[in-house]
Amino acid sequence: MRQRLSVNSTHRSTSSVKTVLRWVLSTVWRYLLTFLGCWVVIAVASPADKLLPESASTWDSAVTYVDLATAMLVFIACPSILIALALGVSSLRSNWPKLRMLACGLLLLPLWPLLFVSQTQPLLFQTVAQVVFSLWLMPRLPLLEQVKEPAGGRSTGQPGG
Repeated sequence: MRQRLSVNSTHRSTSSVKTVLRWVLSTVWRYLLTFLGCWVVIAVASPADKLLPESASTWDSAVTYVDLATAMLVFIACPSILIALALGVSSLRSNWPKLRMLACGLLLLPLWPLLFVSQTQPLLFQTVAQVVFSLWLMPRLPLLEQVKEPAGGRSTGQPGG
Protein backbone atom coordinates (compact mmCIF):
# COMPACT_ATOMS: atom_id res chain seq x y z
CA MET A 1 0.00 0.00 0.00
CA ARG A 2 2.84 2.41 0.82
CA GLN A 3 4.41 1.72 -2.55
CA ARG A 4 1.16 2.61 -4.30
CA LEU A 5 0.90 5.91 -2.42
CA SER A 6 4.49 6.88 -3.19
CA VAL A 7 4.03 6.08 -6.89
CA ASN A 8 0.89 8.24 -6.99
CA SER A 9 2.60 11.15 -5.23
CA THR A 10 5.64 10.85 -7.52
CA HIS A 11 3.36 10.91 -10.56
CA ARG A 12 1.52 13.97 -9.21
CA SER A 13 4.75 15.87 -8.54
CA THR A 14 6.09 15.03 -12.02
CA SER A 15 2.82 16.18 -13.52
CA SER A 16 2.99 19.42 -11.49
CA VAL A 17 6.54 20.10 -12.66
CA LYS A 18 5.49 19.53 -16.28
CA THR A 19 2.53 21.87 -15.83
CA VAL A 20 4.70 24.64 -14.39
CA LEU A 21 7.39 24.14 -17.04
CA ARG A 22 4.75 24.28 -19.80
CA TRP A 23 3.40 27.51 -18.27
CA VAL A 24 6.88 29.08 -18.06
CA LEU A 25 7.61 28.23 -21.69
CA SER A 26 4.20 29.56 -22.75
CA THR A 27 4.78 32.83 -20.90
CA VAL A 28 8.26 33.34 -22.36
CA TRP A 29 7.12 32.39 -25.88
CA ARG A 30 4.10 34.73 -25.79
CA TYR A 31 6.16 37.62 -24.48
CA LEU A 32 8.95 37.17 -27.03
CA LEU A 33 6.44 37.04 -29.89
CA THR A 34 4.78 40.20 -28.56
CA PHE A 35 8.18 41.90 -28.25
CA LEU A 36 9.23 40.83 -31.75
CA GLY A 37 5.95 42.00 -33.27
CA CYS A 38 6.29 45.32 -31.51
CA TRP A 39 9.79 45.92 -32.85
CA VAL A 40 8.74 44.96 -36.38
CA VAL A 41 6.02 47.63 -36.15
CA ILE A 42 8.54 50.12 -34.74
CA ALA A 43 10.97 49.43 -37.60
CA VAL A 44 8.24 49.90 -40.20
CA ALA A 45 6.54 52.92 -38.63
CA SER A 46 9.50 54.91 -37.35
CA PRO A 47 11.52 57.10 -39.64
CA ALA A 48 15.22 56.37 -39.64
CA ASP A 49 16.26 59.95 -40.41
CA LYS A 50 17.10 60.72 -36.78
CA LEU A 51 19.12 57.54 -36.36
CA LEU A 52 21.00 57.49 -39.65
CA PRO A 53 22.40 59.98 -42.15
CA GLU A 54 20.24 60.80 -45.19
CA SER A 55 22.44 58.75 -47.51
CA ALA A 56 21.71 55.52 -45.63
CA SER A 57 19.77 52.80 -47.37
CA THR A 58 16.64 51.00 -46.20
CA TRP A 59 18.79 48.01 -45.32
CA ASP A 60 20.91 50.18 -43.01
CA SER A 61 17.74 51.38 -41.35
CA ALA A 62 16.54 47.80 -40.78
CA VAL A 63 19.92 46.78 -39.35
CA THR A 64 19.83 49.78 -37.02
CA TYR A 65 16.42 48.78 -35.66
CA VAL A 66 17.53 45.16 -35.26
CA ASP A 67 20.52 46.36 -33.23
CA LEU A 68 18.28 48.58 -31.13
CA ALA A 69 15.77 45.75 -30.61
CA THR A 70 18.57 43.41 -29.53
CA ALA A 71 19.76 45.91 -26.95
CA MET A 72 16.21 46.46 -25.73
CA LEU A 73 15.78 42.69 -25.44
CA VAL A 74 18.27 42.79 -22.58
CA PHE A 75 16.93 45.95 -20.94
CA ILE A 76 13.19 45.47 -21.47
CA ALA A 77 12.32 41.87 -22.33
CA CYS A 78 14.37 40.06 -19.69
CA PRO A 79 13.05 42.10 -16.73
CA SER A 80 9.53 41.97 -18.17
CA ILE A 81 9.63 38.18 -18.43
CA LEU A 82 10.88 37.90 -14.86
CA ILE A 83 8.09 40.21 -13.66
CA ALA A 84 5.48 38.19 -15.56
CA LEU A 85 6.77 34.92 -14.13
CA ALA A 86 6.83 36.28 -10.58
CA LEU A 87 3.30 37.64 -10.93
CA GLY A 88 2.09 34.38 -12.43
CA VAL A 89 3.40 32.41 -9.47
CA SER A 90 1.79 34.85 -7.06
CA SER A 91 -1.53 34.49 -8.90
CA LEU A 92 -2.16 31.30 -6.97
CA ARG A 93 -2.93 33.39 -3.90
CA SER A 94 -4.58 36.46 -5.36
CA ASN A 95 -7.40 37.70 -7.55
CA TRP A 96 -6.45 37.27 -11.24
CA PRO A 97 -8.11 40.46 -12.66
CA LYS A 98 -6.43 42.60 -9.99
CA LEU A 99 -3.17 40.86 -10.72
CA ARG A 100 -3.47 41.69 -14.44
CA MET A 101 -3.87 45.37 -13.54
CA LEU A 102 -0.82 45.15 -11.27
CA ALA A 103 1.08 43.44 -14.09
CA CYS A 104 0.06 46.24 -16.44
CA GLY A 105 1.68 48.79 -14.14
CA LEU A 106 4.76 46.76 -13.26
CA LEU A 107 5.52 45.83 -16.86
CA LEU A 108 5.82 49.53 -17.69
CA LEU A 109 8.80 49.90 -15.33
CA PRO A 110 11.35 48.23 -17.66
CA LEU A 111 10.53 50.79 -20.37
CA TRP A 112 12.69 53.50 -18.78
CA PRO A 113 15.56 53.08 -21.33
CA LEU A 114 13.17 54.16 -24.07
CA LEU A 115 12.74 57.53 -22.39
CA PHE A 116 16.20 58.42 -23.66
CA VAL A 117 15.57 57.51 -27.31
CA SER A 118 15.20 60.52 -29.57
CA GLN A 119 11.96 59.24 -31.10
CA THR A 120 8.64 58.68 -29.38
CA GLN A 121 7.47 55.72 -31.50
CA PRO A 122 9.53 53.05 -29.71
CA LEU A 123 8.19 54.14 -26.32
CA LEU A 124 4.61 54.37 -27.59
CA PHE A 125 4.58 51.01 -29.38
CA GLN A 126 6.44 49.17 -26.60
CA THR A 127 4.01 50.59 -24.03
CA VAL A 128 1.09 49.28 -26.09
CA ALA A 129 2.81 45.88 -26.40
CA GLN A 130 3.39 45.67 -22.64
CA VAL A 131 -0.24 46.55 -21.90
CA VAL A 132 -1.55 44.06 -24.48
CA PHE A 133 0.64 41.31 -23.03
CA SER A 134 -0.31 42.00 -19.43
CA LEU A 135 -4.06 42.36 -20.01
CA TRP A 136 -4.71 39.73 -22.69
CA LEU A 137 -1.75 37.50 -23.51
CA MET A 138 -0.13 36.68 -20.17
CA PRO A 139 -1.12 33.08 -19.36
CA ARG A 140 -2.43 32.15 -15.96
CA LEU A 141 -0.64 29.44 -14.02
CA PRO A 142 -3.09 26.56 -13.69
CA LEU A 143 -3.94 25.66 -10.13
CA LEU A 144 -1.89 22.71 -9.06
CA GLU A 145 -4.27 20.22 -7.60
CA GLN A 146 -3.16 18.75 -4.33
CA VAL A 147 -4.81 15.43 -3.78
CA LYS A 148 -5.51 14.72 -0.13
CA GLU A 149 -5.37 11.16 1.09
CA PRO A 150 -8.59 10.02 2.80
CA ALA A 151 -8.43 8.50 6.27
CA GLY A 152 -8.65 4.97 4.81
CA GLY A 153 -5.35 5.47 2.95
CA ARG A 154 -6.76 5.02 -0.55
CA SER A 155 -6.40 7.83 -3.05
CA THR A 156 -9.44 8.66 -5.13
CA GLY A 157 -7.56 10.96 -7.48
CA GLN A 158 -10.07 13.74 -6.72
CA PRO A 159 -9.08 17.00 -5.02
CA GLY A 160 -10.22 16.92 -1.44
CA GLY A 161 -10.47 13.14 -1.22
